[in-house]
Amino acid sequence: MFTRFFAAAVSIEMAYLTFVQYWAKGYGWRTDGYEYVMMWGMLAFAIALRGGGNYSLDRAIGREL
Repeated sequence: MFTRFFAAAVSIEMAYLTFVQYWAKGYGWRTDGYEYVMMWGMLAFAIALRGGGNYSLDRAIGREL
């Protein structure tokens, strides 16, 4: 029921981490850059837009936000 809500919250958190915490260190994850954090943020954003999918608890319950 809250898949999209929490995915949006995680994507906002990952955007903050990407641009405030890791941006100055560069792109590469081996140098503590923002590549890995940005990947998880984009994945969470995609889930926020599309929902949990066929196997999500939201779909099983029948209620989505």
